[in-house]
Amino acid sequence: MRCALIVPLGALALLTGCATPGPYRTMSVVFDEPAPATLGTDLDELHIAQVVARLLRDRLDLPFPQTTTVRVYVNQTTFAEGLVRDGAQIRDEAWDRARVGIAVASPQGLFLRGDLLAGMRLSERVGVIAHELAHVSQMEMGRGGPSTPASWILEGHADWVKYQVFELLGMRTYSESREEIKRTILRARTPIRFFPPLGDLAGADRWTDASIRLGWAPTYGQAFLAIDMLVERYGIESLNTYQRRFSTDADALSHWPSVFPITSSEFVRQFRARLEQLGGTGPRGTLAVADR
Repeated sequence: MRCALIVPLGALALLTGCATPGPYRTMSVVFDEPAPATLGTDLDELHIAQVVARLLRDRLDLPFPQTTTVRVYVNQTTFAEGLVRDGAQIRDEAWDRARVGIAVASPQGLFLRGDLLAGMRLSERVGVIAHELAHVSQMEMGRGGPSTPASWILEGHADWVKYQVFELLGMRTYSESREEIKRTILRARTPIRFFPPLGDLAGADRWTDASIRLGWAPTYGQAFLAIDMLVERYGIESLNTYQRRFSTDADALSHWPSVFPITSSEFVRQFRARLEQLGGTGPRGTLAVADR
Protein backbone atom coordinates (compact mmCIF):
# COMPACT_ATOMS: atom_id res chain seq x y z
CA MET A 1 0.00 0.00 0.00
CA ARG A 2 1.29 3.48 -0.82
CA CYS A 3 -0.04 6.45 1.12
CA ALA A 4 1.03 9.92 2.10
CA LEU A 5 1.79 9.77 5.82
CA ILE A 6 2.26 13.05 7.66
CA VAL A 7 3.95 12.78 11.06
CA PRO A 8 3.27 15.70 13.44
CA LEU A 9 6.08 17.17 15.49
CA GLY A 10 4.81 15.58 18.68
CA ALA A 11 5.21 12.16 17.10
CA LEU A 12 8.79 12.56 15.92
CA ALA A 13 9.90 10.83 19.10
CA LEU A 14 8.47 7.62 17.66
CA LEU A 15 11.08 7.74 14.95
CA THR A 16 13.89 7.82 17.50
CA GLY A 17 12.56 4.94 19.60
CA CYS A 18 10.97 6.94 22.43
CA ALA A 19 7.93 5.23 23.98
CA THR A 20 5.95 8.45 24.35
CA PRO A 21 3.27 8.56 21.61
CA GLY A 22 2.38 11.68 19.66
CA PRO A 23 -1.06 13.27 20.03
CA TYR A 24 -2.31 12.12 16.64
CA ARG A 25 -1.41 10.46 13.35
CA THR A 26 -2.55 11.71 9.96
CA MET A 27 -2.90 10.13 6.52
CA SER A 28 -4.17 11.43 3.21
CA VAL A 29 -6.10 8.68 1.42
CA VAL A 30 -4.51 7.73 -1.91
CA PHE A 31 -6.51 6.19 -4.76
CA ASP A 32 -3.65 5.24 -7.10
CA GLU A 33 -3.97 1.48 -6.57
CA PRO A 34 -6.90 -0.95 -6.99
CA ALA A 35 -8.96 -1.79 -3.94
CA PRO A 36 -7.58 -4.91 -2.19
CA ALA A 37 -9.76 -7.91 -1.45
CA THR A 38 -8.63 -8.22 2.19
CA LEU A 39 -7.14 -6.11 4.95
CA GLY A 40 -3.98 -8.20 5.03
CA THR A 41 -1.98 -8.35 8.24
CA ASP A 42 -1.81 -4.60 8.89
CA LEU A 43 -4.75 -3.80 11.19
CA ASP A 44 -3.78 -0.23 12.01
CA GLU A 45 -6.65 2.27 11.79
CA LEU A 46 -4.97 4.29 9.05
CA HIS A 47 -4.46 1.18 6.93
CA ILE A 48 -8.07 0.10 7.49
CA ALA A 49 -9.28 3.54 6.42
CA GLN A 50 -7.15 3.42 3.27
CA VAL A 51 -8.47 -0.01 2.27
CA VAL A 52 -12.10 0.82 3.06
CA ALA A 53 -11.98 4.15 1.20
CA ARG A 54 -10.70 2.39 -1.92
CA LEU A 55 -13.50 -0.17 -1.68
CA LEU A 56 -16.10 2.58 -1.39
CA ARG A 57 -14.74 4.35 -4.45
CA ASP A 58 -13.81 1.38 -6.65
CA ARG A 59 -16.50 -1.18 -5.77
CA LEU A 60 -19.41 0.97 -4.58
CA ASP A 61 -18.81 3.97 -6.89
CA LEU A 62 -18.88 6.48 -4.06
CA PRO A 63 -17.07 9.80 -4.55
CA PHE A 64 -14.54 11.40 -2.23
CA PRO A 65 -13.11 14.91 -1.99
CA GLN A 66 -9.88 15.52 -3.87
CA THR A 67 -8.10 15.39 -0.52
CA THR A 68 -9.52 13.06 2.14
CA THR A 69 -7.59 13.13 5.39
CA VAL A 70 -7.85 10.60 8.21
CA ARG A 71 -6.69 11.62 11.68
CA VAL A 72 -6.29 9.21 14.62
CA TYR A 73 -6.08 10.79 18.10
CA VAL A 74 -4.72 9.21 21.28
CA ASN A 75 -7.37 10.39 23.76
CA GLN A 76 -10.43 12.56 24.35
CA THR A 77 -8.47 15.77 24.81
CA THR A 78 -6.48 15.51 21.58
CA PHE A 79 -9.65 14.41 19.76
CA ALA A 80 -11.55 17.51 20.89
CA GLU A 81 -8.61 19.80 20.10
CA GLY A 82 -8.31 18.24 16.66
CA LEU A 83 -11.98 18.81 15.92
CA VAL A 84 -11.52 22.50 16.74
CA ARG A 85 -8.18 22.99 15.00
CA ASP A 86 -8.62 20.79 11.91
CA GLY A 87 -12.38 20.23 11.79
CA ALA A 88 -13.49 23.83 12.07
CA GLN A 89 -15.86 23.00 14.92
CA ILE A 90 -16.92 25.29 17.75
CA ARG A 91 -15.00 24.40 20.91
CA ASP A 92 -18.00 23.57 23.11
CA GLU A 93 -19.55 21.39 20.38
CA ALA A 94 -16.22 19.66 19.79
CA TRP A 95 -15.89 18.76 23.47
CA ASP A 96 -19.47 17.49 23.56
CA ARG A 97 -18.70 15.21 20.63
CA ALA A 98 -15.38 14.12 22.10
CA ARG A 99 -17.04 13.03 25.34
CA VAL A 100 -19.39 10.58 23.63
CA GLY A 101 -18.01 10.02 20.12
CA ILE A 102 -15.62 7.50 18.64
CA ALA A 103 -15.48 9.03 15.17
CA VAL A 104 -16.58 12.19 13.37
CA ALA A 105 -16.90 12.72 9.62
CA SER A 106 -16.59 16.18 8.13
CA PRO A 107 -15.74 17.82 4.80
CA GLN A 108 -12.21 18.05 6.22
CA GLY A 109 -12.02 14.25 6.50
CA LEU A 110 -12.34 11.61 9.19
CA PHE A 111 -11.50 12.08 12.88
CA LEU A 112 -11.00 8.94 15.00
CA ARG A 113 -10.49 8.19 18.71
CA GLY A 114 -7.64 5.72 18.44
CA ASP A 115 -7.70 4.80 22.13
CA LEU A 116 -11.34 3.67 21.90
CA LEU A 117 -10.96 1.92 18.56
CA ALA A 118 -8.02 -0.05 19.95
CA GLY A 119 -10.35 -1.76 22.43
CA MET A 120 -12.80 -2.91 19.74
CA ARG A 121 -12.98 -6.12 17.78
CA LEU A 122 -11.75 -5.89 14.20
CA SER A 123 -15.25 -6.02 12.70
CA GLU A 124 -16.36 -3.15 14.96
CA ARG A 125 -13.37 -1.04 13.98
CA VAL A 126 -13.95 -1.68 10.29
CA GLY A 127 -17.64 -0.91 10.76
CA VAL A 128 -17.04 2.45 12.44
CA ILE A 129 -14.55 3.52 9.79
CA ALA A 130 -16.75 2.37 6.88
CA HIS A 131 -19.83 4.09 8.31
CA GLU A 132 -18.01 7.40 8.80
CA LEU A 133 -16.26 7.29 5.42
CA ALA A 134 -19.72 6.82 3.89
CA HIS A 135 -20.69 10.11 5.55
CA VAL A 136 -17.63 11.79 4.02
CA SER A 137 -18.80 10.53 0.63
CA GLN A 138 -22.36 11.75 1.28
CA MET A 139 -21.00 15.22 2.02
CA GLU A 140 -19.12 15.15 -1.26
CA MET A 141 -22.24 14.11 -3.18
CA GLY A 142 -24.18 17.01 -1.72
CA ARG A 143 -21.31 19.52 -1.68
CA GLY A 144 -22.41 23.10 -2.24
CA GLY A 145 -26.10 22.47 -1.76
CA PRO A 146 -28.35 24.32 0.70
CA SER A 147 -29.83 21.24 2.39
CA THR A 148 -29.21 17.55 3.11
CA PRO A 149 -31.25 14.34 2.95
CA ALA A 150 -33.18 13.20 6.02
CA SER A 151 -31.08 11.78 8.83
CA TRP A 152 -32.68 8.34 8.48
CA ILE A 153 -31.50 8.24 4.86
CA LEU A 154 -27.97 9.36 5.69
CA GLU A 155 -27.55 7.00 8.64
CA GLY A 156 -29.31 4.07 6.99
CA HIS A 157 -27.19 4.45 3.87
CA ALA A 158 -23.99 4.67 5.93
CA ASP A 159 -24.84 1.37 7.59
CA TRP A 160 -25.79 -0.14 4.22
CA VAL A 161 -22.29 0.78 3.04
CA LYS A 162 -20.77 -0.72 6.18
CA TYR A 163 -22.42 -4.09 5.61
CA GLN A 164 -21.38 -4.05 1.95
CA VAL A 165 -17.78 -3.52 3.09
CA PHE A 166 -18.02 -6.51 5.43
CA GLU A 167 -19.00 -8.66 2.46
CA LEU A 168 -16.34 -7.22 0.15
CA LEU A 169 -13.66 -8.00 2.74
CA GLY A 170 -14.97 -11.53 3.30
CA MET A 171 -15.88 -10.82 6.92
CA ARG A 172 -19.63 -11.51 6.69
CA THR A 173 -22.16 -11.60 3.88
CA TYR A 174 -24.58 -8.72 3.48
CA SER A 175 -27.55 -11.04 3.99
CA GLU A 176 -26.05 -12.30 7.26
CA SER A 177 -25.68 -8.72 8.47
CA ARG A 178 -29.29 -7.95 7.52
CA GLU A 179 -30.60 -10.97 9.40
CA GLU A 180 -28.57 -10.00 12.46
CA ILE A 181 -30.10 -6.52 12.35
CA LYS A 182 -33.58 -8.02 12.26
CA ARG A 183 -32.78 -10.24 15.27
CA THR A 184 -31.39 -7.24 17.14
CA ILE A 185 -34.55 -5.25 16.44
CA LEU A 186 -36.73 -8.10 17.69
CA ARG A 187 -34.66 -8.30 20.90
CA ALA A 188 -34.68 -4.54 21.49
CA ARG A 189 -36.13 -3.14 24.70
CA THR A 190 -38.39 -0.87 22.63
CA PRO A 191 -41.09 -2.89 20.83
CA ILE A 192 -41.46 -2.21 17.11
CA ARG A 193 -44.94 -0.73 17.57
CA PHE A 194 -43.30 2.07 19.57
CA PHE A 195 -40.58 2.82 17.00
CA PRO A 196 -40.83 6.43 15.81
CA PRO A 197 -42.06 6.90 12.22
CA LEU A 198 -39.29 7.63 9.73
CA GLY A 199 -40.71 11.12 9.30
CA ASP A 200 -39.87 11.81 12.95
CA LEU A 201 -36.23 10.90 12.26
CA ALA A 202 -35.61 13.42 9.50
CA GLY A 203 -33.88 16.26 11.34
CA ALA A 204 -30.48 15.85 12.98
CA ASP A 205 -31.67 17.03 16.40
CA ARG A 206 -34.66 14.70 16.45
CA TRP A 207 -32.46 11.82 15.28
CA THR A 208 -29.98 12.43 18.09
CA ASP A 209 -32.74 12.74 20.66
CA ALA A 210 -34.41 9.50 19.53
CA SER A 211 -31.13 7.58 19.48
CA ILE A 212 -30.39 8.68 23.06
CA ARG A 213 -33.90 7.99 24.38
CA LEU A 214 -34.77 4.83 22.45
CA GLY A 215 -31.44 3.27 21.54
CA TRP A 216 -29.92 1.77 18.42
CA ALA A 217 -32.69 -0.46 17.08
CA PRO A 218 -35.47 2.15 16.65
CA THR A 219 -33.05 4.54 14.94
CA TYR A 220 -30.05 3.00 13.18
CA GLY A 221 -31.59 -0.45 12.89
CA GLN A 222 -34.86 0.84 11.48
CA ALA A 223 -33.09 3.28 9.13
CA PHE A 224 -30.90 0.53 7.71
CA LEU A 225 -33.88 -1.71 6.96
CA ALA A 226 -35.63 1.21 5.25
CA ILE A 227 -32.61 1.85 3.01
CA ASP A 228 -32.29 -1.88 2.36
CA MET A 229 -35.90 -1.89 1.12
CA LEU A 230 -35.37 1.26 -0.97
CA VAL A 231 -32.25 -0.15 -2.63
CA GLU A 232 -33.87 -3.55 -3.11
CA ARG A 233 -36.68 -1.91 -5.10
CA TYR A 234 -34.97 0.87 -7.00
CA GLY A 235 -31.23 0.18 -6.90
CA ILE A 236 -28.31 1.90 -5.22
CA GLU A 237 -27.67 4.21 -8.17
CA SER A 238 -31.13 5.73 -7.72
CA LEU A 239 -30.30 6.46 -4.10
CA ASN A 240 -26.95 7.97 -5.07
CA THR A 241 -28.66 10.09 -7.73
CA TYR A 242 -31.10 11.31 -5.10
CA GLN A 243 -28.26 12.29 -2.78
CA ARG A 244 -26.37 14.08 -5.57
CA ARG A 245 -29.42 16.23 -6.28
CA PHE A 246 -28.82 17.93 -2.93
CA SER A 247 -25.76 19.62 -4.44
CA THR A 248 -28.13 21.73 -6.58
CA ASP A 249 -30.27 24.73 -5.70
CA ALA A 250 -33.47 22.92 -6.67
CA ASP A 251 -36.27 22.73 -4.10
CA ALA A 252 -35.44 19.90 -1.70
CA LEU A 253 -39.01 18.63 -1.97
CA SER A 254 -38.45 18.02 -5.70
CA HIS A 255 -35.59 15.59 -5.24
CA TRP A 256 -37.57 12.48 -4.22
CA PRO A 257 -40.21 12.56 -7.01
CA SER A 258 -37.48 13.30 -9.56
CA VAL A 259 -35.84 9.96 -8.79
CA PHE A 260 -38.32 7.49 -7.27
CA PRO A 261 -41.61 6.30 -8.83
CA ILE A 262 -43.36 6.29 -5.45
CA THR A 263 -44.15 9.18 -3.15
CA SER A 264 -42.01 9.43 -0.04
CA SER A 265 -45.10 9.19 2.18
CA GLU A 266 -46.24 6.00 0.45
CA PHE A 267 -42.79 4.46 0.72
CA VAL A 268 -42.70 5.30 4.43
CA ARG A 269 -46.14 3.75 4.88
CA GLN A 270 -45.19 0.56 3.07
CA PHE A 271 -41.93 0.28 4.98
CA ARG A 272 -43.78 0.64 8.26
CA ALA A 273 -46.10 -2.17 7.24
CA ARG A 274 -43.11 -4.40 6.50
CA LEU A 275 -41.45 -3.45 9.78
CA GLU A 276 -44.55 -4.25 11.81
CA GLN A 277 -44.87 -7.58 10.02
CA LEU A 278 -41.35 -8.36 11.24
CA GLY A 279 -42.58 -7.81 14.77
CA GLY A 280 -45.81 -9.67 14.21
CA THR A 281 -47.95 -6.58 14.82
CA GLY A 282 -49.04 -5.74 11.27
CA PRO A 283 -52.55 -6.56 10.06
CA ARG A 284 -53.09 -9.72 8.04
CA GLY A 285 -52.35 -9.19 4.35
CA THR A 286 -50.16 -6.11 4.92
CA LEU A 287 -46.92 -7.85 4.01
CA ALA A 288 -48.07 -8.60 0.48
CA VAL A 289 -48.81 -4.91 -0.07
CA ALA A 290 -45.58 -3.76 1.54
CA ASP A 291 -43.46 -6.08 -0.60
CA ARG A 292 -44.94 -5.00 -3.94
